[in-house]
Amino acid sequence: MGEHEGLPTIAVRIGTFNPYSNVKDLSKAGGLMITWLSQPDAIQLFEKCIDAPLSLKFAIVHGASRNTFNRVDIDSTRELLGYDPQDNFYETQEDFKAFNIANILVAYNIQ
Repeated sequence: MGEHEGLPTIAVRIGTFNPYSNVKDLSKAGGLMITWLSQPDAIQLFEKCIDAPLSLKFAIVHGASRNTFNRVDIDSTRELLGYDPQDNFYETQEDFKAFNIANILVAYNIQ
């Protein structure tokens, strides 16, 4: 619809939007570590989309924070919009630093 009306459109593929407090079982946290989008980073991303140059007619970007084990590539999101995520699920969760990350990554087919 945006293309027909001449309206620039940016589609955001949001990863895992879930606060830290919702993670109670460390064995189920793999999805958060590889696709997590924090609230502050989400706000920044949506502001960047709103302020995107009008010359950007259409884009599909990934919404993820600066996670150590990101499963999605956010380089194009950074380049197109100037997105600069600040949060990293793994770095800010003390419980995860002692957790066996290799087992989580194998479960998500990342080696």
